[in-house]
Amino acid sequence: MLPSRSFDSTSDRAKKNGYYSFGDEGLTATVGASGQLLRISRHFPGKRAGFCVDEPDMEEPFRVTPRLKQFLYRAEDPSFENGIGTYVDALHLNRQVYYSELIHDRWPAFKIGSLDVNLDLQYAILDGTVYQTFKFDYSQITRNGSKPTSPPIIRLRGDSLIRNLDYITLPGQNPFNNTDDSGYKPARLEGGSIFREHEDEDGKQSFFSIMAFNDEHVFEIVEAPTLQIGEMPADYLLGWDYLLKWDEQASKDIDQYGRLSVTMAYRLGYDQSPVRPVDTVQSAEQLDLSTMPYEAQIFSNNPNLDVCLRKNLEHVLSVCSIPVVSTRGDEVPTIALTCGDVDSHFVSTAASL
Repeated sequence: MLPSRSFDSTSDRAKKNGYYSFGDEGLTATVGASGQLLRISRHFPGKRAGFCVDEPDMEEPFRVTPRLKQFLYRAEDPSFENGIGTYVDALHLNRQVYYSELIHDRWPAFKIGSLDVNLDLQYAILDGTVYQTFKFDYSQITRNGSKPTSPPIIRLRGDSLIRNLDYITLPGQNPFNNTDDSGYKPARLEGGSIFREHEDEDGKQSFFSIMAFNDEHVFEIVEAPTLQIGEMPADYLLGWDYLLKWDEQASKDIDQYGRLSVTMAYRLGYDQSPVRPVDTVQSAEQLDLSTMPYEAQIFSNNPNLDVCLRKNLEHVLSVCSIPVVSTRGDEVPTIALTCGDVDSHFVSTAASL
């Protein structure tokens, strides 16, 4: 559970209901007001444009205004359930975002509830990976004498799109960004993780991978059976083709403690092996933001103003500022100042620093 001290006491957290972008070293992501992961973007040194992971029906980067309007509509909707990350069945009905906040002025966190479960949801980026940590709390219903019959169903999709953020080249001249581009390979499972791969005209491969773990081990992800309602599949589950496979310990944890946690790890890579082992214990420790040293910067005598200044400064430095050239040692990195993740990192030459 996220301790209350992780949140700024000066923020009006009970009324906060918005979307957030966050980032680190050229890897950025955006989560909507509902807590759903909507986009991941990354710039790879030496490439003309960055890459992103889109929902299957998202407008191409070239269509700047329609794409932004479509994205904002989803980002601002506190009931939106799709995205590129996970779908939790227990939150499908009566989902309510109690509040949300940026931990350490940087990392999004949400309190979400439904009839069956309360959820603390936390995001962070570490070593080129986006992490999404779920902490399910069933203690409310267990106090009423009820018990969940099984761990929550967490679905994942394998049809997300990998695109380059080229908003200049005409769509007909940039087939890589087409929904049906021939460079896509069918999503596959390897080592319990999902891999989505997309090859460009130079034979180089970009990939998007998803895995799940806790502080003890890596969970397996399996193909989901088709859910039928009468004779028809459930429309709201189309595309969510994979399931997190819980182990026996998960059921024991719910029965004994009324709580359960899992962390999803998302990686967007280019021209490199997508398979990389994860030190689950070390990652879990590093992602415990409540124990991470943090000193809030003071800019004025107004605490509320300082909160706004800190959050805006963190956003500019970690989301809008993108390293575009690899550096060595003490070299000063080349930085592009972009519009941020929501606007697909549009940047002009004049914005380079």
